Amino acid sequence: MGYSIQMASPLDILDAELVKELLDVLAQKLHAAESARDQFQKEVDGILAKIDRLRNFHPDTFALDPPARTEHGRMKKGEALRLITDFLRKRNGTGASPKAIIESTKTSYGTTQRILKSLADAGQVISVGNGVYRWNKELTIDDI
Repeated sequence: MGYSIQMASPLDILDAELVKELLDVLAQKLHAAESARDQFQKEVDGILAKIDRLRNFHPDTFALDPPARTEHGRMKKGEALRLITDFLRKRNGTGASPKAIIESTKTSYGTTQRILKSLADAGQVISVGNGVYRWNKELTIDDI
């Protein structure tokens, strides 16, 4: 039983090295393209959010930064609190009813009531009567 061993030719080795180099170059280009795509997608999302805010603009409401959302479209944890506190701060002591807060921040009634209660318990908002809540300090340049 004779076994024959075939040696690789220099062309086979050269081709394998060339293929490896090409794969490395293509992997780098793919990574760069994916990074650029992600950057462009963030920019597109920002533009769409601005368009949405302008379409839903009402003179008696304030422009709030749009909430960060999960991949399923829900607000991320803490975003409702940020929206409500931003809204009340921008009212600069004039206050707002829960209904006005809900309409401006697009948060649910239960979430709004829960957050207002926790902020009131912490002394950050004050209930001024008739269901109107206001931020407990004046607006500063850092809040803008």
